[in-house]
Amino acid sequence: MKIKLTYYLFFVLFLLYSCANVQAPSGGPPDVTPPEIVNTYPKNGTINFDGKKVELQFTKYMNKNSVLENLYIQPLTGAEFDWSGKKLSIEFKESLLPNTTYLINLGTDYTDFRNIKPSEAFSLIFSTGEIIDTGKINGIVIDKNPQGIFIFAYDITNIDTDTFRLTYALPKYRVQVGASGNFTLQGLADGKYRLIAVKDQFKDLVLTENQDFYSTAFQDFSVKNGKSDDALFRFGKIVDFSPPKLFSAEFESNNKVKLFFSENILIHHLSSSSIAIFDSLNNHFYKVKNYYIDNQSQNILNVILNDKIDAQKTLYVSIPDSIVVISDTIGNIFNEFGKTIKAKSVTEEDASEFRFLSASIRDSSTNIPLDRKILFTFSEPVDSVINELIDFHQFSDSSDVIFSSSIINSTKLLLNASLVYNSSYLIKIPPEAIIPQFKANKVRDTISLFFKTEDNRNYGTVSGSLIDSSGTELQKIVVFEGVNDNRLFQAVVNQEGKWRIDNIRSGDYKIWIYEDRNSNNRYDFGKVLPFDFSEKFYLTGLTISVKSRWETEGITLRIGK
Repeated sequence: MKIKLTYYLFFVLFLLYSCANVQAPSGGPPDVTPPEIVNTYPKNGTINFDGKKVELQFTKYMNKNSVLENLYIQPLTGAEFDWSGKKLSIEFKESLLPNTTYLINLGTDYTDFRNIKPSEAFSLIFSTGEIIDTGKINGIVIDKNPQGIFIFAYDITNIDTDTFRLTYALPKYRVQVGASGNFTLQGLADGKYRLIAVKDQFKDLVLTENQDFYSTAFQDFSVKNGKSDDALFRFGKIVDFSPPKLFSAEFESNNKVKLFFSENILIHHLSSSSIAIFDSLNNHFYKVKNYYIDNQSQNILNVILNDKIDAQKTLYVSIPDSIVVISDTIGNIFNEFGKTIKAKSVTEEDASEFRFLSASIRDSSTNIPLDRKILFTFSEPVDSVINELIDFHQFSDSSDVIFSSSIINSTKLLLNASLVYNSSYLIKIPPEAIIPQFKANKVRDTISLFFKTEDNRNYGTVSGSLIDSSGTELQKIVVFEGVNDNRLFQAVVNQEGKWRIDNIRSGDYKIWIYEDRNSNNRYDFGKVLPFDFSEKFYLTGLTISVKSRWETEGITLRIGK
C-alpha cells in the first residue's frame, strides 16, 4: 500500500511541475517591429498648455536608459522621468515659460528591450500660449563622423553680445546632428540666435575646457516670420581656454633644475633674470645662466644655474617677471607670476653630455615631401653652427645645395633648402660644425642623412575659374579635400577669378571654397573665448578625379546667388 501511495504522489507532482512550466512554442520569427509612440499627452500642436507633465505611450517595452539618453526638451527645462509599463511620464521640475513653444525630441538612437531602433525620429510640439512658433534653422555639419555632435543654440535677442559668454551660459535649444550631418532646430520664436557645434563629452550642456570639440558658425542667425538662413559648420578642435600652469620643480644636478608645466610650452619673451631661484633661509638668490625647453618633453623648462649648489637645501622657484610671455601651443598665455614652487637641491654633478638624438627624416627614407622640415635634435642647447663645414649635396650630380640654418628652442637645428622632386640628397654634419652652448664635449661622430624626395610623376595639375556672386570682397580660397583621406590642397583665387593647383596627388577630391577673412591661408573654425565667428565656406557639390601627370583644366566654380 505504501508503494502505491508513493507512486501516486510522484505522479501528481510530475503533472503539477509540467503544468507550471508551460512555454510558448519555440521556433517562431523574432520580433523585428520598430517601436513607435502611439499616444501622447498633450496632443501634438496643443496650445494654451498649463500642465506639469508630458506622457509618451510606446507600442513596446523600451530600453529605458536609451530613451532618456536621446530625449531632449526645448527650450532647456529640468524634468524628472517615471516609467509605468510602456508609458513614460515627464514631470517638469519648474514652471513652464508663458507664451512659449516647447518641443520634445527623440532621435533614432534609442531602442526597445530587444535593441530594435525606431524607423523615424519623433517630435511633440505644444505651446503655453495662443500660438505655436514655427521658426526653423536648418543646417549641416561637415565632418567625417558627425555622430555625437550637437548644435547648441543661444537666444541672444535683445542681449549685448559684447558681454555674452558661451562658456557661462546654457543653450536654450539643443539638437543632435544626424548621421548625414544634417540638423533642424525648430519651434523657434522670431529672434536672433547664436549657434555652435559641440561634441559635449560630459553631456552637461556647457563647453568644458580642454575636453570638448567645437566649431562656431560664420554668423548669428535671425529668424523672421519663421524663416532663417541655413547654418553650415566645418567641425573643429578641442576647446582650450586654460593657460599653462607651473606645476613643480625638480633638481637634476647641482646646477640644473627642471620646471614642469601643465602642457607643452612656447617661449616668446623670457630672460635669465626673469626666473627666481632663492634660498629663503639665507636670503640668497641663485643667478640663472641659461634656460631651454626640453628636447623630449616640451612641457619642461630646463634652467641652468651660474653656480653649483654645494649642499642640500629647500629652495623656492618662481617666475615673478610679469613681462614674461610663455604660452601653450595654441596661444594661451602663462599668468602665474610670483607663484612659488618648492624644490630640494642635490649635490650630484651634471652627468649629461652633449649628443645627437634624432633627425626629423629617417635615414635612407624615400618619398619625402618637399615641405618636410629637416630638423636635427640634440640633448643640450646648441650655441652656433658653422654652415661651411656641413656637406649638403644633391646625389644625382653631387652639386652643392644652397641652404641656411637656424636654431629652434635651443636644441634643434633646422636646415632650410629648396628641394626638387625625385632627387636624392646627402647631408653630412661633422662634430666640428656644431658648437655646444655650455658643454665641453662635441658630438662624437659625423651625422649622416640620406633621403629621396617624392616623385612628381604621381601628381597632376588642376585649374579653373571662380564666378563669385557672394557680394563680399574677401579673399577666396579653393580647397581640394581627399575623398578617402585627409589630404588638403588649396589655391588662392586671383583678381581675375583664376586659380591653379600644381603637384596635387592623384585621386578623388571634393571641392569647397572659403573666405580667408584674416589672410592666414588656412580655414579658421572660430573661437568661443574671446568669441569669434568661423570663416564662411561654400559647398560646390563637385567631386573631381585628378590623374597623374595630367592637367585638368577649365573647372568652373560658382558661389553666391
